[in-house]
Amino acid sequence: YPTMEGPVSSNRSWSVIRLFQCIKGPRLRRLYYMGRNTEGTVYSPNKLERYADNVILAAYLLFSCAYHVTPVYFIYYVIRYGIPSFTGVFTTLRGLSVIPVLSVSLAYIFRGIGRYGNDSYNEFLVSLNSARNLRTRIGPIEARATGINKYDFEMFPYPLSFRHDESTVKPRRLSSSRSRGIIERLISLPMTSVRYVAAHLIGRRAIYPGSLAVFNMLLSDPLTIGRAKLRREHNGHRDKLLSCDGNHIDCVFVDKRGSPDTHARGNKLVICCEGNAAYYEVGIMEIPLSVGFSVLGWN
Repeated sequence: YPTMEGPVSSNRSWSVIRLFQCIKGPRLRRLYYMGRNTEGTVYSPNKLERYADNVILAAYLLFSCAYHVTPVYFIYYVIRYGIPSFTGVFTTLRGLSVIPVLSVSLAYIFRGIGRYGNDSYNEFLVSLNSARNLRTRIGPIEARATGINKYDFEMFPYPLSFRHDESTVKPRRLSSSRSRGIIERLISLPMTSVRYVAAHLIGRRAIYPGSLAVFNMLLSDPLTIGRAKLRREHNGHRDKLLSCDGNHIDCVFVDKRGSPDTHARGNKLVICCEGNAAYYEVGIMEIPLSVGFSVLGWN
């Protein structure tokens, strides 16, 4: 018995780790098992994963709506009834949040259990862990070596392909504004607070509507098909970049270099900057690609 405890305990620990990875893992959208330039097949989750994922998406939509509506309702409530007590606000929030939090937590657990029983998702996790364990940046060669290029999935766990501090080109320094004194800061504090709230609740989403959950949910399938088309027709490679302000940029690179002629179109890179509510999967990339340029698309 002592000789068997070690392997059994190790297997149980590995099962718990894998289940935890399934719970917090990304959504898998497409499988490219038949080679790099094929369109692949849509990932098919089992019933448990699909139903739990629908609950999570619905909860995320409700939270997003509540996030935008609550400040407006709070202002209306203050104007109509006055400032509520802290105890009343805490009691209301506690009563409204117990059932949603419990439901979403159970949905995440059930979704993880469903993924745990899906061989395709477990194979995907093996490739993802191999890619994340590499000490180098993930390029086309590393993606093929780890097998991560066989899958289309949510971008947040994808390893970095490039960091801004690895560039030999240094950004130009901008002149800093005049520093203000303490009195000036105190006087401008109310307007600064109003501007901050307006910018983060309304302004950012008005300027970047593509960041809204509703947009991403409605366009999820067309975007996946667009990435498959770029992969099939142009051998496009999806990458993740880290900008100097700490943002992660999802982009795709189509490399058409190879001609010894330095003036060949494939040796020139066209960077396609999509609009605020546009996506590179269905955007302007097709124009330079149709005439043979190498293209980097991002939004």
